[in-house]
Amino acid sequence: MIQRLRANHALSWVAVGLAAAALLAACFLAAFELRLEALTGAGDTARGYDYVRTIGIALDSRAGRLVAAAALALVVLAVAGSVVGSRPWLVVAAFAISAALVLGAIDTADRLDWPGDAGTIGYESPHGGPLLQPALDDLKADARSSPEARSPTWQLSGEDAYAARGLFGWRLAIWSAVVLAWLTGYRVARLRFRPWASIWIVTGGTFGVLLWLFVRALGELE
Repeated sequence: MIQRLRANHALSWVAVGLAAAALLAACFLAAFELRLEALTGAGDTARGYDYVRTIGIALDSRAGRLVAAAALALVVLAVAGSVVGSRPWLVVAAFAISAALVLGAIDTADRLDWPGDAGTIGYESPHGGPLLQPALDDLKADARSSPEARSPTWQLSGEDAYAARGLFGWRLAIWSAVVLAWLTGYRVARLRFRPWASIWIVTGGTFGVLLWLFVRALGELE
């Protein structure tokens, strides 16, 4: 019985390690496509310009490098958990990191919008957040140093307007973060409860988060 419990603990930590490794890999893949637009002239002489850049999570911002560091820390914690067992401090640390990653992913998802093949979304202030804004600032600087920007009529479609969408690296990262939160949440519940009770607790927590996101989305539509 004891050997089976130890095997189950080790297996769950292996799953955490694999999900964390997937997140770490996602940090170095193409994760987002950004677009700015500018115009020169007016009326029949108006001409539009697109400025597009593909970025990775850990390659273009300090916050992205923190995400990669968090993923690496989870790999280390998973290895430690599979070796020494589910010590409370280790379980809580893994869950805290995973929960922070999910919250960061939700925040970033709110900053993504891609209006078809053309167009950008205008904002009253910088809206890219810690992951996107540094790359947006760099892309804006590149646009302003382009040859067409020498025209006195050249202007961005909006000082803080942009379009952004997630690519494969982003989808891998966000799903890895969700899996990590679920697995480490289960391990936290197992500190006090039996396996099936822990599964129901984590399932209820997942439903609560989804309900919160739904209510939040409805509030943004008003």
